[in-house]
Amino acid sequence: MPRRTFFHGRWINHSGFYPDRQLRLFKRTCAKWIGERVHERVEIDGEIGTLSCDLHHFPFEGTVTGMEDTSNRYSSLQSQNLFDEGKRFTLWRMILRPFGKFLEVYIWKRGFLDGIPGFFIAINSAHSMFLRYIKLRELEKGYFCQIRRKMVVFIFIKSIGWK
Repeated sequence: MPRRTFFHGRWINHSGFYPDRQLRLFKRTCAKWIGERVHERVEIDGEIGTLSCDLHHFPFEGTVTGMEDTSNRYSSLQSQNLFDEGKRFTLWRMILRPFGKFLEVYIWKRGFLDGIPGFFIAINSAHSMFLRYIKLRELEKGYFCQIRRKMVVFIFIKSIGWK
C-alpha cells in the first residue's frame, strides 16, 4: 500500500517520500521480518495483494526536532551496520556522501517541489549521512568504549567513597 507522508502539516509528494509502498497487512504465520537494524522489511511466503488507498503516515511528530531525533537514532544504527560489514571511514565519504544525498533528495527526487519542507528533508538527509560516517569513525577509534570505561571507573570510585 502506498504511504502518504505528512510533514509540517502538508503532504510530502516528492523528496522520495511518495508513494513509498509498504507491506503492512499480512498474516503473521506466513511472514518474517528481515534486514538490517534500520528499515527492515517483511518477507511473505505466498501471494501479495495491493490496496489502492494510501496509508497516512505522520513520522517524527511532524517537527524538525522529531526529524533530527529520528536521524540521530538511525545514523547510530546505520553506522553500526557499516562497522559490522567492515566498511571503513574515509574523509572523502564523509564529505561526498552527504553532498550526494542532498542532490539526490532535493534535485533528483524533486524535493524542491515540496517547498520549504522539501528543503528541510534534503538537508536532514545530508546531515544524517554525515552523522553516519562521523559515528563510524568513532566506532573505529573506540571512542564509545573509552567513554564507557571512564564512566564505569568513575561510578565505581564514587560508589566506594573515594575522592
